[in-house]
Amino acid sequence: MRNLFIIMLSVLINSNLICQQIPLSKEYIVNSYSISPAYAGINGGFELFFQARKNLLGQVNSPEINKLSINGSVFNHVGLGLNFSEYRRGIFNTISFETSYSYQILIKEEHLISFGLSAILLKNNINLASVDELGYDPYFNFESNFSTVSVNFGTGIVYNYNGIRLGITAPLLLKNKIKNNGYVVYNTDSNIGLHAGYVFRHNLLTFYPMILLHHFSGYNYWEGSFLCQLRNTVWGGLSFGKNKSVGICLGGAPFENVIINYSYELSGNPAKAAYSGSHELNVGVLINKKRRTNNNLSMFRAYNKQPYHILLEK
Repeated sequence: MRNLFIIMLSVLINSNLICQQIPLSKEYIVNSYSISPAYAGINGGFELFFQARKNLLGQVNSPEINKLSINGSVFNHVGLGLNFSEYRRGIFNTISFETSYSYQILIKEEHLISFGLSAILLKNNINLASVDELGYDPYFNFESNFSTVSVNFGTGIVYNYNGIRLGITAPLLLKNKIKNNGYVVYNTDSNIGLHAGYVFRHNLLTFYPMILLHHFSGYNYWEGSFLCQLRNTVWGGLSFGKNKSVGICLGGAPFENVIINYSYELSGNPAKAAYSGSHELNVGVLINKKRRTNNNLSMFRAYNKQPYHILLEK
């Protein structure tokens, strides 16, 4: 047991742990605001989203995410957003509260550029006491449960024109450290992401291909998805990732101001494939339907089909 404890603490103290610092999920399929603060309020109305995700169901202490977010337009060119989330993964637990601000600029009628900023309050907790197999070893003078509260910032920019959208985002600009007895046991590194998507229609069908790229802690990850929507009411799609993961999603809009989406993802890693995969549920509610726009980014049926300049010129 002592050797195991030494190995674990060496990893904690002497290396920058990735530990999926930025939780990867399928919420972006129905909620663009989950990608970047630049999407806050971009759809016009106020949108409330709830997310629940459980990775590798059947594995003890596997990652899980619970999140509540809201975003909306407060003026013609200004959007605000709030995020509250809890991200558990093994001995690590992160609680975050994020506020976002966005400003949209219209160029030559339908070219829209949106800038976003976010301020994030993070509470990172490490609970070594949860690892029961280690027992107690007085040779090490480490607290069994310790946490650090820190402040971070994020930013992003999005360009949208005629169904095409391109964006770059930095969810965490600063490096935060968790220390115990003077030792750095956990780092949250700055990171950056790119995304590109396109929306096109054919008869009663609307298609949403998209790709996302992430770089953090010296690790690169990419993910792609393809969604097909029928009559702006029901949809299904596929996703795939660098780690050979394959996922499916099914969803619909039972009411014009409510959407529900379920995603199931199976990893291509043989070690992870032994479990039943990852399950995610997203529920969205459109609170304010007075402002309507057609920027091809929302799954709510309540939005009518007007172009960007109609909204921004009002």
